[in-house]
Amino acid sequence: MRRDRKSTTTTTIFKKAVRNPAMNLFFVLFFIVGRLMPRRMLIFTGGQLGKLSYVLFPSEKRKTIIHLSQAFPDKNPEEISRISREVFINIGMNFAELIWLPRMKPRHIEKIVEFENITILERLQKSGKPVLIITGHIGNWELLAAAAAHKGYPSAVIARRQNNSWLNNKIIKLRSKWNVETILRDEQGSSRRILNILKNGGFLATLMDQDTKIESVFVDFFGRKAYTPSGPAVISLRSGCEVVIAYIHRNGSLKHKIKFKYVEPIARTGFRDIDIVNRTHQFTSLLEEAIKEHPEQWVWMHKRWKTQQIEVNNIRR
Repeated sequence: MRRDRKSTTTTTIFKKAVRNPAMNLFFVLFFIVGRLMPRRMLIFTGGQLGKLSYVLFPSEKRKTIIHLSQAFPDKNPEEISRISREVFINIGMNFAELIWLPRMKPRHIEKIVEFENITILERLQKSGKPVLIITGHIGNWELLAAAAAHKGYPSAVIARRQNNSWLNNKIIKLRSKWNVETILRDEQGSSRRILNILKNGGFLATLMDQDTKIESVFVDFFGRKAYTPSGPAVISLRSGCEVVIAYIHRNGSLKHKIKFKYVEPIARTGFRDIDIVNRTHQFTSLLEEAIKEHPEQWVWMHKRWKTQQIEVNNIRR
C-alpha cells in the first residue's frame, strides 16, 4: 500500500512537470497572437477552440454531461448534449476575451456591458457600510469586476492562487489596471487586509461556488448536498456588512449583462454553526438561480459534489 502511494505521487509530479511548461507555452503564444486580433475575431477563435476542446478532452466532456444530467433530470439527452457543448464554447470565448481585456477602454464597457440594479451599489456605498459582493464562475467573471470598478465601485477580490504562475500574475496585473485589488487566500497578511477593507467601508468580492480546500459546510446545490465555502457567511455574520449577489451572463457572443441583487440579513438563531449554514445556503440558492438562467455559462466540469458528508465526518473523528 505504501509503495502504491509513492508511485502515484511520483507519477503526479512527473505529469505536472511535463504539463505545466506546455501550458505556459500555450498561454504565452495565445496571448501574443490574441493581442494582435480584433475582439470579434478573437472571441470567435476562442469559441472554436472551445469546440475543439469538447472533442480533445473526453473526460471533461463526460463530467460536464454527468453533472448537467444530475442537475437537470427533466432535460432530455439531446438538450444536455447541446448545453454541454455550449459550456466549452463559452469557456473558450471567456478565455479569449480575457486576452482582450488589457486593451479594453472605458468606452468599450459602456458599449458591451448592460447593468441591472447597479443603483444598489450606489445606495450601499453612500451608507458607509462595508459591502461583500458574492459571485460565481458564471459568464466572464473577470469582466464583472472590471466593469463594476469602472462604474465607481472598485473591489478587493479574494482569490485562489492559479496553479499556472504565469497566468496568475497576468490576471492580477489585469485586475490592477481597473483598480481591482487581489487578495490571495494563501498569502501572508491576507486576513489583515480583509479586515482593513471591512473597517473602512470598502467593497470585498469573492467566488463561492466550488468545492475547494478551504473551510466549508454542506448545503443544497441543485438538489444535492455540496461542500460549500463558508468564509462569505462568516465574514457577513461577524462584520455585519451588507451583501450583494452579482453575476454576469454573456448576451450573444459580444455583449454581457451584469445583475446585482441585495441579500437580506437572516434571522439569527443564536447558534453560530447553524447561522453559518443558513447564510451559506441563502447565498448558494441565489447563485443557483443565476446559473439556471443560463446553464451553459457555468463550469459544469468542476467536481462540485466530490466531497461527501461521510468523508468529512471521518476526518473530524
